[in-house]
Amino acid sequence: MPLYRFGDCRPTVAPTAYISDSARVIGDVVIGEDCYIGHGVILRGDYGSIRIGPGTAIEENAVVHIRPDGISLIGERVTIGHGAIIHGNRIADYVPLTA
Repeated sequence: MPLYRFGDCRPTVAPTAYISDSARVIGDVVIGEDCYIGHGVILRGDYGSIRIGPGTAIEENAVVHIRPDGISLIGERVTIGHGAIIHGNRIADYVPLTA
């Protein structure tokens, strides 16, 4: 699985989540149950934190990052479309986003 420690932080992934071998999950990232993390996705929890709710799909080549010491909360059953760049604090439950 493409999980990378950053400093003292390492990703936490629910056992039912799928993460593509070509994705990169870095640092303080928590991925919930039944999530889909597609090919080429980058989840950068290097200087901030990322929390991904259950049933969320982050599709191919999307990037999620957050400002230093910030937290990006992605809700339950959210779809982040192909190639999207997310650099925000919160996405509510059941929101479909496309690039």
